[in-house]
Amino acid sequence: MKRFDIIVNLKNSSALYMPCMIKPCKFDEVREQFIDESKPFCRTSWLCFEFKFLPPAFFNHILAWYIKQYSVSVITEKGTRNERKALYRQIGVFNLDSSGCEQLVVCEGPNVIALQVWSSRMLYRTYGDFGENLLRFIDTISDRYRLKITYEKTFKCNDGDFTIYRKRIDDLQTKEYRCLEHRINHGSEDLVNPWGFSALTQNTTSDEDT
Repeated sequence: MKRFDIIVNLKNSSALYMPCMIKPCKFDEVREQFIDESKPFCRTSWLCFEFKFLPPAFFNHILAWYIKQYSVSVITEKGTRNERKALYRQIGVFNLDSSGCEQLVVCEGPNVIALQVWSSRMLYRTYGDFGENLLRFIDTISDRYRLKITYEKTFKCNDGDFTIYRKRIDDLQTKEYRCLEHRINHGSEDLVNPWGFSALTQNTTSDEDT
């Protein structure tokens, strides 16, 4: 069963998890366990992989892959004050190092898989390697099970709902774009820079080609 990611060991642990049996939880409830909105906290934009069709069990393989690589973040449940791993159906939160200051958030929505990084360090850096590594793993799983899966990269603002109103780089033709969810303008570079892309470079190249 481990071979097919039906059960998976936590990193550096003998504990076993079954991704398909993890209980659900609302994303806002998970976020509240990590982020105090009254204090400074850095969130990247969402990097999304938008699929024409995402097989139901596909995200379980991705969640299992992250469980093997990173330590799962720990939260304290409201009411009981018991500690538990931040693993839920369609949501996983992972510590990027032993400090606990940075978390990688991996989520699934309707035909979309999304990544976001949370950081209490307030340090600017890019996280393009996470997207590239996930792309390679998606291709590996597709080849392993002989699946014909098509997808494209899209982006969503850092405090938005990644399941709606996503943007492609080709959509970002100006320094700002209109966010339909928040009904305000956001900076195009803020959307793509955290993941190692540049909207302005993309647009300049396209203009020169024409």
